[in-house]
Amino acid sequence: MFDITSKEFYYMNTFGIKPLANYDEALAHHNSVAPIRGKTVRPLGIRRHHPSASISYDGTTGDVQLNYIGQPFVVWHATGGFTLNAPHHYSGFTVHTLHNYLPNPLFFQWDKSRLVVTMGGGSNKRFLLEKRGSLKFVKTETGYDLESYPKEYNYRKRPRATKKIMAKYQPFIDWVALVMSIDNKQGEFKDETETAHNRLRVACGYRPSNWYDDQYRKVYSHMSYDEPLRKSFNYDMCTLDELPIPRKHRYGRNWSHMQSTKLLLDWISGTEPTEDWSWALYVLLRQGGTQGAKYRHGMSPLYTLSFEGDDLTNYIEELICVAYADEVFIEEQLEAGVVPSKSNRHYVTEPALSEQIESNSISS
Repeated sequence: MFDITSKEFYYMNTFGIKPLANYDEALAHHNSVAPIRGKTVRPLGIRRHHPSASISYDGTTGDVQLNYIGQPFVVWHATGGFTLNAPHHYSGFTVHTLHNYLPNPLFFQWDKSRLVVTMGGGSNKRFLLEKRGSLKFVKTETGYDLESYPKEYNYRKRPRATKKIMAKYQPFIDWVALVMSIDNKQGEFKDETETAHNRLRVACGYRPSNWYDDQYRKVYSHMSYDEPLRKSFNYDMCTLDELPIPRKHRYGRNWSHMQSTKLLLDWISGTEPTEDWSWALYVLLRQGGTQGAKYRHGMSPLYTLSFEGDDLTNYIEELICVAYADEVFIEEQLEAGVVPSKSNRHYVTEPALSEQIESNSISS
């Protein structure tokens, strides 16, 4: 019977990787493994799995990299310790194959769609490895520990806090109810929502969606799927398409964009209808509305968007939770080594846009 807190409970060594205890072992393993014939790549485990698990040496820094699907996952430093980078394929389906990248007794767990590093060896400390994030470990007398402990918080919602702020946007909500009672021109509806959303992202300094579509076809679609530039571009393109808060998703939401949230709330403020109210209506329909379809005999269905029930007020409440987080939530700091609750965390988490987003902005 395995202990649920032990590495063996989660063990499945698909790639045939032998755990490495330190930099010297990692360097010795690199030097002892012959490259794949006709290539420079060296397998980390079973040779036929070299596209998934490989090992490489950085001649500039002296670091030894344990790669997962071509990307540095664990980097052993010549100066001591190692850095753990979040895998690009951030999924619960891959966790069981990754344990042996870590030195014993460290191992991974999957906690509410999040990757967690468990220290093991009798320690109950667990650390969250955020998507696109990293953790740096240093050598200690008993093994390895984080170089510095991140400050983690739980966010508890204050009762009725959002309702008080919601009153500020009631004139807009009443205006939307009037407008939506009038039948829209369904043929132009999709164009209006896309135009409005592009207006929001351009106002935040980002390029419109059609620019990203063109760049993807011309440049990035020709790159290897695992090319870092293509991965970063895809992430930015998909993230910007979901500003300010992602639409409802089966796996929940992981981030909110503060700048576009504040701008959208600014659009719907005031007591009298403005042009911004019209643009905001379409953005809110796109991001928070319910999609439907009108079926026509002998023709393709006509897809529509509408506010069903409390769709509008619920999405505005989400925006308020982001822009007024200090007023809406009570922040409770946790002890070191305690994984924070996922509840309400996405309201205070910005999307991890890549560095190349700067070169893709309208100011460049």
